[in-house]
Amino acid sequence: MKQTIIYILSLFILTFDLKAEGLYFQSYEVNKDLRTTLNLTPEETLSLAKGFSMDFDLKLRREKHNFGYIFRMIINDNQNLDLVVRSSSPSRSYFLIVGNENRLTYSCENNKQDDIEWTHITICYTKGNDELTLKIGDTVQKLKLNGTIPSFTNVKLFFGETKHHIYSTTDVAPMTIRNIELKQTGGKHFLWELCKHCKNEIRDKYHNTKATVTHPVWLIDQKAHWKKCATVSATQRHFWAFNEKDSKIYIAGPQNLYIYDLDLNQFFDTIVSKNSSCFYSDAARLLFDSGKSKLLSYEIDSTHIESFDFVQNRWESKHSTSSSPRFWHHNHFISSQDSSLYCFGGYGQHLYKSILKKFSFKTKQWQEKDLSSYITPRYLAALGQSSGKVYIFGGYGSQTGEQQVSPRYFYDLYELNPQNYVIKKIWEYDNLENSFVQGNSMVIDSEKKCFYTLCYPSEKYHSYIYLNKFSLEKPIRTILADSIPFLFNDTESMCDLYFDKKSHKFIALVQELSTQNQYEISIYSLNFPPITHSEIYQLQTSSSNHSVIYLISLLLFAITLLIFCYLHKKRRHSQKKKPTYPIIEKFTTNMEETNTEINTPHILKKRQSSITFLGGFQVIGINGDDITGAFTPTLKNLLVLILLNTMTKKKGISSEMLIERFWYDKNESSARNNLSVNIKRLRSLLEQVGPIQVVHSNGYWTIELSDSITCDYKNVSQSLESIQENPNFLSENQINQILNQLALGTLLPSIQNEWIDEYKSNYTNQAIESLRLLLDIVSISNELKCKICNTILMLDSLDEDALIEKCKTLYILGRKGQAKNTYDTYCKNYLALLNTEFKTSFSDIIQKK
Repeated sequence: MKQTIIYILSLFILTFDLKAEGLYFQSYEVNKDLRTTLNLTPEETLSLAKGFSMDFDLKLRREKHNFGYIFRMIINDNQNLDLVVRSSSPSRSYFLIVGNENRLTYSCENNKQDDIEWTHITICYTKGNDELTLKIGDTVQKLKLNGTIPSFTNVKLFFGETKHHIYSTTDVAPMTIRNIELKQTGGKHFLWELCKHCKNEIRDKYHNTKATVTHPVWLIDQKAHWKKCATVSATQRHFWAFNEKDSKIYIAGPQNLYIYDLDLNQFFDTIVSKNSSCFYSDAARLLFDSGKSKLLSYEIDSTHIESFDFVQNRWESKHSTSSSPRFWHHNHFISSQDSSLYCFGGYGQHLYKSILKKFSFKTKQWQEKDLSSYITPRYLAALGQSSGKVYIFGGYGSQTGEQQVSPRYFYDLYELNPQNYVIKKIWEYDNLENSFVQGNSMVIDSEKKCFYTLCYPSEKYHSYIYLNKFSLEKPIRTILADSIPFLFNDTESMCDLYFDKKSHKFIALVQELSTQNQYEISIYSLNFPPITHSEIYQLQTSSSNHSVIYLISLLLFAITLLIFCYLHKKRRHSQKKKPTYPIIEKFTTNMEETNTEINTPHILKKRQSSITFLGGFQVIGINGDDITGAFTPTLKNLLVLILLNTMTKKKGISSEMLIERFWYDKNESSARNNLSVNIKRLRSLLEQVGPIQVVHSNGYWTIELSDSITCDYKNVSQSLESIQENPNFLSENQINQILNQLALGTLLPSIQNEWIDEYKSNYTNQAIESLRLLLDIVSISNELKCKICNTILMLDSLDEDALIEKCKTLYILGRKGQAKNTYDTYCKNYLALLNTEFKTSFSDIIQKK
């Protein structure tokens, strides 16, 4: 008990002493207009006449140009005190410049750790003996000023680039700075941690004193923003595998094998396979066997597993692939216990699977175990393993495994021992928000008893991927970082999550098929530990509030400690045993940043206030924050129904109709009270979006949006009306703009209520009718015709007229292979949805007039 209390106390103390992340200064790697300035005195100068001390942490990068200013202090606009650094192999030198003279020099050897280790620097001025002290690391040097600087009054202080009418410089040291602490002798104490921040400014910890920044790159942002590292584009599907041992990613296609080095942050090799290919069916997969250091390719229905020969640069043998895969989007892993390959779940031939298949590399045979009595058949689930146990989370499937019998989303977590098939359901998450499925893998942190997985809405084409953190013990979910755009086209799309121990980063791989039938495989990275988007922003509070906040925090901590002691004492008297969970090996040992190299800085862009209906429901607030989660199902439906009727029927919707939709089971008094309360809540929420009026006039409810708020449904509706009024007067540029609007997705796919079906059907019909009018325009280009057909097929994947027009147009353009691919994809969808084959042949389509 005593040790537990000490542990809680230490955690509490740490919350007040979190290590700052730092500010990365853009230097010679960018042009002069984009270099970083940190101005600690943007509003008023400092008076340091009685003396001062300034401390900060510095980390220098090795770049082509290793010279620049660390800081510049300007006194009375006519004197300067500068700290400059110059690095050249094998040493670096620091120079303390006073006026036009170099007064102190400190040199030291460069070492391999300089890029990742912080150097602590202190500079002090003592008025009594008019002396400057410079301490770099453990080395101290002193300098007598002898009146060179009469008085440190009216001081301006810059780090990096200096913008001043006399003392300007763009020579910025390639550096990262954190924890700037400035103490006035007998005066104020400032601390700019350079961690949490506002848009282009940061506040000091003790007095809320503002410092401004231009062109900042905040290291903390790398824990909240995915960075796109690289992309491979191809006309055919590719497969990938992660080599955890060597921090490499393999991406394999029919001819090429791309190797991406996470240490170098670049593709370092592309191997052209010699007369061989990996398995290439829709359900084939790639994986890396760390135990044997082999890159493997397999297909579940095949009795052979290939490995890549890096000496001969070829796959070991030829093979055949199945034409109708049975295990799309299955999960796989090589067991740490018996080194066998295991596969679970998947979808194919209108069936969801709950089969655990095992391939023994010794016998070269597959074995299988049906787990459907314990785990409902599914695909699009996440799987991870640790300490011999396998964890399976979520997915989409049905109780019987049949696609046509009540398919649904799952949010349950199972623990499986693949050696004896012992299965335990740990928990089920009660999801009341938008539905989601998972990326293929999960990353498990057993020390913190949690796992991470990628989640995304599968009912959208223009979807988005979020990193989710779940507890291994309880159904607790946290959404972390920002989102990754994702074009989800079921079997043509995929995403996966890995953890790179060397760089301490999450790695996400995303494959999607664009509307131009082009596959893109992208690699993203995110620094660990990830944080929520809101955690990167600094709250602005007045200095007088800091002591109050501290006292309140102490009080809350004391209450928490008392509750903990009470519960602990109560638990000791309880005889109820709680289930035990395995202690899984620790997968991360150091939470600090170990690599701060940044190739492409990520600059935050504020999102515009908006209400989105196409592709999914989303609301962006006036500050650029996503406030979708604040809308309860009732408030969301209320907003949707009023806004849809405002757009389509102009006069809006009556109170009676709203009551009939949402409170039909209540008496009149209770129903009207519910309507009144929810309208009030809706108005309050919409205030966070901007100038929006919920108006009740002549018995009807309408919503009025100001021009500063974007509503995609409103914009598209107006565009479709303009087409139907006179399609021939639209330019190709205007048509392209309309198509881009429609490409956002179908109308509110996540809302599956009967009352909305009419609106969805009317929207789709209006859009397709309008697009067909555009196809009749003789003057439009063939490229634009293809784009119009793509949009129609997005709205109705089985529209035969759009298929015929697109195939014929592609054929005319000479893109015959692409025309055939379009036809084949259509036939596959036709068979999957209607359970019958498409009758018209490709040659008949091409010959149609």
